[in-house]
Amino acid sequence: MRDGARWSNRSGAYLAARIAAGLLRPVPDVPVAARFIVETVAWFAMHRHGDPDARMLSDDDCRRTVRHLLIAAFPTTEESHDNDR
Repeated sequence: MRDGARWSNRSGAYLAARIAAGLLRPVPDVPVAARFIVETVAWFAMHRHGDPDARMLSDDDCRRTVRHLLIAAFPTTEESHDNDR
């Protein structure tokens, strides 16, 4: 199994368990949400280095911003005001 698929499967299992426990807001499709996490982290951690338009992005800024945005994308059920469940 490729690393991306393995991380998507592990992330998907984590998300599904947290959603089932009521700790995260439900998402329309857990495998898609898991792949979103893996691909976002992979691009900012590795692939952005080959993108000339991303040269001005520092490691620290990327790390902080990706963490912030991913946490905001998967709020707890208490933090969510979204009716799209």
